[in-house]
Amino acid sequence: MNNEQNEEQNISRDPSTVETPRKKTMSEAALAANRANAQKSTGPRSPAGKLRSASNSLKHGLFSLKNFDGFLHDNDIALTVVTNYLAQFNPITPTEVSLVHQLIHQQLRFLQMEYLLNQAMSFRVADILATPVPFLPSILRELDRLPARMARTLKLLRQEIQLRDQFLASNKNAEIEPIEDLPPLPARPKEEV
Repeated sequence: MNNEQNEEQNISRDPSTVETPRKKTMSEAALAANRANAQKSTGPRSPAGKLRSASNSLKHGLFSLKNFDGFLHDNDIALTVVTNYLAQFNPITPTEVSLVHQLIHQQLRFLQMEYLLNQAMSFRVADILATPVPFLPSILRELDRLPARMARTLKLLRQEIQLRDQFLASNKNAEIEPIEDLPPLPARPKEEV
């Protein structure tokens, strides 16, 4: 019985016993027609056309940078959130800095979802039921998921701070120099309509 199993395994591994799928061949006329059609459909050429086609797959834009920038600009809370988290955790190592940045982003996203939920629910109940906000399920899903993500990030951050403190306690002469924050990204180009 053992020999039969070994023989079956050898047959299944032998490339000559594996059936290869048949390749599809096209006639020269069909290939020429495809190439001619491909030359005609090159997509949008103007900046406005490219901008329009870039949002073809957009369903609700809830997580778009434009919405996020608008939320931050309108509420001016980003600086407060960043200042509070940096003061509370005082990140030193690159990992701590990364985790604090993740936490800041998650907090801002949570506040944005609360803001959008309040905007969606600011109408009369009859109006909300008649024409529900299309992305309301996405807002509620994010509001449900973000606290768990933030808790995981906080747990990782606290573990990293504890590891740093243990390292510094065991190595009296060790020094950790804080890393500088990255320079700001260049401004995005203005959108043409």
